[in-house]
Amino acid sequence: MKVSIIIDEKYTEPFAEIYTASVTDEISEAARQISAAGNPSLFMLSAWKGDFVTLLKPADVMWIYSSCKKVFAETGTDRYELKYRLYEIEEMMSNAAFSKYIRISNTDIINFDFVHNFDMSLSGTICVNFRNRKRAFVSRRYVPKIKERLGI
Repeated sequence: MKVSIIIDEKYTEPFAEIYTASVTDEISEAARQISAAGNPSLFMLSAWKGDFVTLLKPADVMWIYSSCKKVFAETGTDRYELKYRLYEIEEMMSNAAFSKYIRISNTDIINFDFVHNFDMSLSGTICVNFRNRKRAFVSRRYVPKIKERLGI
């Protein structure tokens, strides 16, 4: 797919047009991603529960983690399988609008809105306690990043 960016001061906000002979899945996905980038409230994660696909708003996702070579998203009440890799999700959520998400280990990304507290009593690591009483652990490699984010 060819892409060109034209800088013109008459446009106060970005504007995108896609020229194509027909609408394919690739074109539809590109249009969805462009729209989501400009409006974070439109961004959704395709999540699987059995044979059903649900669109999750990132604000509803408490925790994204990998286990047994699969990636899962947990809301406060349900668990869904994602067909993305963690690094892809992290890239999608690197936008400033998703600043409440942070990677805490090679296998976990958390949403600060669902965190009850951070247990700092463990030597060399941090335990993340969620509001629904679930827990995740910050790996030693990510401890400085979390401390910086918490301002400590």
